[in-house]
Amino acid sequence: ATFLANAKRISGFRLVTFNYRGSAGSEGTPGEKYYDSDIRAMVGCAHSNDLIFIGHGTGAIAAYNSFASGLGKGALLVDPAESFSSALSARYRIFFPKFLSRTHSRMIFSDEQSNPATVIADDPRRGELVRNLLNKHSKKFTLVDREGNSLLEVMQAELTKIKTK
Repeated sequence: ATFLANAKRISGFRLVTFNYRGSAGSEGTPGEKYYDSDIRAMVGCAHSNDLIFIGHGTGAIAAYNSFASGLGKGALLVDPAESFSSALSARYRIFFPKFLSRTHSRMIFSDEQSNPATVIADDPRRGELVRNLLNKHSKKFTLVDREGNSLLEVMQAELTKIKTK
């Protein structure tokens, strides 16, 4: 909720948000088979050629994959999770081993991706998850240091940088 509240206060950008089908009160039944079509429908609603995808936590999976597949100009990821199962396992540790996850959605890494996605580490509780992702795929991401600034200030500055590239 805090992330979305910050995202809504970013100026100079039109924000289009969505929840995965069947989550957070949205209609339908959750399922990986819908992710691509739901994202493409959301992209169609945006009516823009220079999209910048923003994702938080597991929402970063959709944001990153959309950007990496060539749908947008950039991606800004806050505390990204590489997969649903890694996020659940990191949060619940021994109470939720990775093999119990029903979804296998994850970031898809490709050699064709020329520009790195921008990562902001915000929540210290997710630090290990973010560090693991950056260590495994360092060329795919650029980590931005908050340097004492608020998440909103850093998001605004990084979105402006991406927009003007």
